[in-house]
Amino acid sequence: MSADETTAPTQPPAERPTRWRPLHILGALDAVAMSLPTTLGAVLLVYVHIGAQHLAAGILAAIVGLVLLHLCSLGATRPAMFSARLFEATTLAAMLAQLGQQLPAWGLPDTPELRLAFLCLIAGGAGVVKGLLYLLRADRLTRYIPAPVFAGFSNSIAALLVISQVATLRRLLDAGEPAAVMLLVAGLAGATMLALRLRMSKWPAAAVGLALGAAAADLLSLNGWQFTMLSDGGWPSALPVLQADFHALAGAQVPRGALLGFLAVNAGILGIMAFINTTVTMEVIGQQDGQRMVGMGPRLLQAVGVALAGAMGSLVLTASQQASGAAQRTVRLRPLTVFWAALLFALVYATGVVLWMPVAAICGVMLADAWFFVDRKSARDLLAWGMRQPLSANARADLALVAAVTLSAVLVNMVAAVVAGIFLGLLLFAMRNARQPVRHVWTGRQMRSNCARPRHEMGALEAASQRIRVFELEGDLFFASATGLYERVDENAGPDQWAVVDWSRARHVDSSVVTALLRLHDSLPQRGAVLLHAGVRPGTPLAEAMAGALPSDTLYPDLDHALEAAENALLASLGGAGADTADSLYGSGLLRGLSDADRALVVAAMRQLRVPAGETVLRAGDPSDEMMLVLDGSASVLVRDARGTPMRLSTVLPGATLGEIGFLDRAPRSADVVAKTDVLLACLDRAHFEQLGRTHPHIVQQLLANIAVEIAARLRSVSAMLTARNRA
Repeated sequence: MSADETTAPTQPPAERPTRWRPLHILGALDAVAMSLPTTLGAVLLVYVHIGAQHLAAGILAAIVGLVLLHLCSLGATRPAMFSARLFEATTLAAMLAQLGQQLPAWGLPDTPELRLAFLCLIAGGAGVVKGLLYLLRADRLTRYIPAPVFAGFSNSIAALLVISQVATLRRLLDAGEPAAVMLLVAGLAGATMLALRLRMSKWPAAAVGLALGAAAADLLSLNGWQFTMLSDGGWPSALPVLQADFHALAGAQVPRGALLGFLAVNAGILGIMAFINTTVTMEVIGQQDGQRMVGMGPRLLQAVGVALAGAMGSLVLTASQQASGAAQRTVRLRPLTVFWAALLFALVYATGVVLWMPVAAICGVMLADAWFFVDRKSARDLLAWGMRQPLSANARADLALVAAVTLSAVLVNMVAAVVAGIFLGLLLFAMRNARQPVRHVWTGRQMRSNCARPRHEMGALEAASQRIRVFELEGDLFFASATGLYERVDENAGPDQWAVVDWSRARHVDSSVVTALLRLHDSLPQRGAVLLHAGVRPGTPLAEAMAGALPSDTLYPDLDHALEAAENALLASLGGAGADTADSLYGSGLLRGLSDADRALVVAAMRQLRVPAGETVLRAGDPSDEMMLVLDGSASVLVRDARGTPMRLSTVLPGATLGEIGFLDRAPRSADVVAKTDVLLACLDRAHFEQLGRTHPHIVQQLLANIAVEIAARLRSVSAMLTARNRA
């Protein structure tokens, strides 16, 4: 998003009655006051490359276009306020400047009327391109343009605004306008806008700055000083399209291929820019009040409005976050608000007041606006680089991209900046994903499953933690990522290790990446390593890409399942890690420290319960009237999200206890426990526990101590894992 749309998000005041018409009028008035000055400045930027005699007609076309586009938006579920933007205006001005170099080669005269014809064709074509992009659902691709490209665009506009407005002030001086009073009017308008934007952000800063500048010019004109206005010839009666020279383009000597290519390329660039801005703006203002654009019809109707307005000679008009935010400070945006905005723009057309605006005041406002276009982060990075302060590799790459886009605009033109920005941005995007397919490499000490295990198994896993490696991937993995991924896994997966590749953060996987994984599945077993895959959920594109290509028994829906499988295989390879809890209560940590006689008393107090696979062992909300020890089988601990969907929290295996915390604090069960396989449990209810406390208090004390040790071991294990991960 460019910097001329950087107003702070504003929440619409829901407590106000939005059906009260005066509120909609006030909201529309705020939006028009925010949109109109930017539109005037944009028209001035473009029409200075056409001719001053057509400036008033250009303003008329822009205002008529605003009326038309707001009327086209009345049926939209996500209404918005529209404006011309300096971003597209600067680009269109660069196109017209480039046109002046092309016309002699085509055998065409460089006249204002011919430039008007090109403006109508390019701006109208941009609306057509915008509609085609909507039909292609290209809004899903805009997220891949990296932020530094937009930062470079903003810095480019800041630099071009300063250059163009200083040149305009010099032209005013050459025309005989006194320097002192001209700078006074420009300075008053610019300083007012700057102060309001910094201190009173809810005010329409540009409109107030222009009003004060115009008032100052009127007062000074009473003393005989003369100022150049937007138009001294009154309100025009003809749109630019009626003044354009289209007949020259139909000449027999005109190279049609070159001409159509020029129009198509420039209309495409302008249409893409307008499309991206409208998409981003609609998303931002939609997040403020929860409304979304529904259906293709409203989008296409708006694109038709843009095309018609452009064909009349208007600039390309797009949804304005500034103007929409200004309206939402007063009332929630509704079609009625948009309707009143259209009427207010029509009133501006009828009165013609904008034509009596001094050009110096507009220059002052636009020079002040250049300050807000500067991307602050890139400016700080540039200063740090100049002072030889250390910058990360990503920060240096971002700064280089911002500099390339900015210099392309200043040294060549804005069109070159757009092309360079998109090309270099996509190149940087591909390089980053190719260079860093593996975000982190964790060991079993730094990342473990949520499986509830007895203390001796946790100790065994801790001692052998280096034999489990987790490769956390990130981003879009293209063909250029395949080699880096293969080498990283191959280097870090040693003999007798379990390598878990976590795909949870990967957004796209190219077929060449799957081919590289097939090579790993062939090579790793030769050195005794096992490769597993996490985050491969059934029914997802990733699962479909891997189905049939990779062994199905290596694919797991999430990282926790994959880690649990790797840990179970590791414990089995250690031999006897879980042997003391497989068939008997007597090896359990719950009975540790008791004599054989005392253990026999506890075992006699416990009942054995067998639960078939798929049945519920414990249910959330039930009383915690007994605790259980898993003797055989496994079960899943499940919690439910806000929609009631069960989510797997952890797994319990032989030797683990269930419900001990609720048993001690008498709180209801906090989760469901469902048997994954047939489960054999030993259950100690509260009545037998209290009976043991009365007859053999030392047994209960030892049981409580053992439970505390098991809980402390789990907490210590989690703490050690988090500490090891933070140190990585």
